[in-house]
Amino acid sequence: MANLATAFEHRPQGKTHLQYRPAVVAPLAERRSDSWVIFELAQRLGFGDRFWDGNIEAGYAYELAPTGITLGQLKKSPGGTTISVAPQYRKYAERDERGAARGFATSSRKVELYSHTFAANGCPPLPDYEEPAMSPFSQPDLAAQYPLVLTNAKTTAFIHSQLRALPSLRKASPEPTAELHPDTAARYGIKNKEWIMVESPKGGVRVRARVTNRILPGVVCCQHGWWQECRELNLPGYDPYTEQGANPSVLIGSDFRDPISGSLPHRSYLCRVRPAG
Repeated sequence: MANLATAFEHRPQGKTHLQYRPAVVAPLAERRSDSWVIFELAQRLGFGDRFWDGNIEAGYAYELAPTGITLGQLKKSPGGTTISVAPQYRKYAERDERGAARGFATSSRKVELYSHTFAANGCPPLPDYEEPAMSPFSQPDLAAQYPLVLTNAKTTAFIHSQLRALPSLRKASPEPTAELHPDTAARYGIKNKEWIMVESPKGGVRVRARVTNRILPGVVCCQHGWWQECRELNLPGYDPYTEQGANPSVLIGSDFRDPISGSLPHRSYLCRVRPAG
């Protein structure tokens, strides 16, 4: 894919070196870039006018506009260019064309501790704690079979599910792991670095146990993104769809979704552990 080495969610003040990176190889099979997926999704959901009608380079041009550098200029400078961007403070106090303060990006243009947008859509306007839908307290009967709390995280050695094929990175994290507290490991007869099964009502994965004091007793933390092999180190890939794999997404059901965001409970589900044998 061709890509502009910046990001739509970041302002240029934090990243002053700009570079256009053209595609080195054509995408294999039906693979698409993240930008393509996002822009196409916006088009099909009726938000195309907010995404430059699917024109990714028009989006790049919009992001570049405050810098004074054009996309054409970047394409002619393979090494990129460094810009000087002064930090902006108190942007909320800037004046618009009518002379009024621009304020914040809320419907009232003020700092909103009470969300009028949430309230208008029938959602709680103030933050509050709710017990997760899948926890030992909310599902006591199920917790009798699956007494541990499952959470998921990523390892900083990789970028999500990418780059596990690179030896230099794979050496830092050679195998998928699940972190357990020593008390939890002892309770289920699990030794550090042995292969274990992490199971939920929806499925199971096979991973290495990492026994550590940095996690609470009763909690299991799996890593996401494991599928690639590393041939140079003779380390295997993992089937993301079976119990012989290491993809914790197969442990998470879709029966409980957050009513506001629609996200799945990757941070709180029920599970159990045992030695893989």
